[in-house]
Amino acid sequence: MTIRKEITCMMLAILALYAVLNYFVMGIVIDPAFQKLERQEALKDMERFIGAMESEIHHLDILNHDWAAWDDTYEFIRDRNHDYVKSNLVEETFFDNKVNLVFLLDSQGRVVWGKAYDLETGLPLEIKEFPADIFPDHHPLLGLKETGGYHAGVYISSAGPMFVSARPIITSKLEGPVRGTIIMGKVISAGYLESLARRTQTNVQLWVEGDGQYSSGDLNLFDKLNGSRVLVADGGEDTLNIYSLFADLTGEQNLMIFLSSARHISTVGKKTGLFVNLSILAVGVLVMAFFLLFLGIRIVTPLRKLSGVIVDLGKNDELYSEINVGGCDEILTLGREFNDMVSKLNLARYRMINQSYFSGMADVTSDLIHNIRNTLTPIVTDVVLLREKCSCLPLESMRKSIEELISDRSLDSARREKLAEFLVQALGHIEKIRDDVDLRLDKMEKDSDITRKFLEGIEDFSRQGFYIEKFNLDEVTRDVSDFFRNKFPEINFTTSLENVGVIKSHKSALIQILVNLLQNAGEAVRDASSGQGKVEFFCKRLTSDERDSVLLSVKDNGRGIAAENMDHLFERGFSTKNKKVSGIGLHWCANTIKSLGGSLSAESDGVGCGASFHVRIPLEPEF
Repeated sequence: MTIRKEITCMMLAILALYAVLNYFVMGIVIDPAFQKLERQEALKDMERFIGAMESEIHHLDILNHDWAAWDDTYEFIRDRNHDYVKSNLVEETFFDNKVNLVFLLDSQGRVVWGKAYDLETGLPLEIKEFPADIFPDHHPLLGLKETGGYHAGVYISSAGPMFVSARPIITSKLEGPVRGTIIMGKVISAGYLESLARRTQTNVQLWVEGDGQYSSGDLNLFDKLNGSRVLVADGGEDTLNIYSLFADLTGEQNLMIFLSSARHISTVGKKTGLFVNLSILAVGVLVMAFFLLFLGIRIVTPLRKLSGVIVDLGKNDELYSEINVGGCDEILTLGREFNDMVSKLNLARYRMINQSYFSGMADVTSDLIHNIRNTLTPIVTDVVLLREKCSCLPLESMRKSIEELISDRSLDSARREKLAEFLVQALGHIEKIRDDVDLRLDKMEKDSDITRKFLEGIEDFSRQGFYIEKFNLDEVTRDVSDFFRNKFPEINFTTSLENVGVIKSHKSALIQILVNLLQNAGEAVRDASSGQGKVEFFCKRLTSDERDSVLLSVKDNGRGIAAENMDHLFERGFSTKNKKVSGIGLHWCANTIKSLGGSLSAESDGVGCGASFHVRIPLEPEF
């Protein structure tokens, strides 16, 4: 394939990949953002309409309060004078204040005066929930015994949902006693609902549970909204439906507000996204055509390929991969010489880094040891002082005084008092020494903790600075196998080593770990001295979705590991009389493997059953 074709395919692939990514970005980020904004706007519409309903209820309640807290109304309930009716309770009152219903009741719930009108037709309106004679005691609009009480909200009646307000009838000074109740109501008719929707710029409907106004597909909406504030559902490609429940005066949420909102924002978002995609596609095609025109003459030759590889090699600091170039013999020779130079440079850098690492470790360790010596000096001084104080304790005198008090019962009272006084003073002296000992021990504990931290610093530093390199693992496994055969010729040693090839890790550290594990296995088999000793060494490549790795296992039939020691096997400082679990070596091995991105684990069925150690390291660490 020519370079022109390669570049063309590459550019087409990039353009296609970008188009796919852009499609997913639009579908995952942009479109959901527009939909979220659209939902937020629809919720704002719902909140605006609910706010309008609450405002209507509030204004109705204010009007009702003006009538309820009025001396004329207060006297009318008592004397039923017709002048009040002629002056106030006329039809114009209903139409001017846009209320459908006004009822005045005495304190027993009897209707003193009450009428209801259809504001659209002007005809009287009968609502069975508002009887003409007396209201039942359990009526939700009654029960106002206090001057400041009131009922205001939505009431579901036979005429449909309505805004109502009930106020106690009191004097203009807001004083009692309460003589009755005045009720005002507005029926939410189709025209009234349309005016509310027009004021709030919404498209709404009101549904009452059980009245059959909503479609059969929405029968379960009341159940879905039970306990929820609002429900948003798709109404098709062009609309978004919002449902919300509004509680009536009884606290029952049996009034549903249905709002239908047009999907203007999503439509604009889709059109914008389509325009952006087409623009990007057009620009991509123009750029690709210009780039191909610019590369019309073939400029990539074997020499430029070699120079490009060399530049890339310097940028990524990779000194292991060999350069394989084609072309004439002179370029091939140049490539071979360059590979030799890179190999020597890699070896020199490895030695320099190791030397720098150990030199730095020695300097830091020297400083840490100096600090440890400084913390140990006050500890030694405190020990000497404590020993001197303890040697000065009057223990012998106290013992003799106690024996004299116990054995000699003929002592006179003066002698007994002196001995008791001496013992009290001696105890006080001992308490002072004890307090001083506690203070010095606390100080020694703090100094010891500092020393411990210094030692941990040495250990932590000893695990830093690993030089990561590429090397052939097969050569390492063969070398450590030869080491074991030479050191333990009497042990039956078998291997199952899969060819892994080149990996990227810390070669020296891995060799030390494998040698340590094999040597432990050999010593365990030798110490067991029960029949033919056997050690097995395995190497296997593992493949997974995350990253490929290598499993190195050492298995022996030696004395094994006690169950109670398994959890402490890799802890720092853990040791037993058994040399198999020496503690320090395994702790270092585990930490080193972990720092290389791998893991070290152990298995054993118990004492006398042998043991297995498994080292798992990635083919290439992620740092």
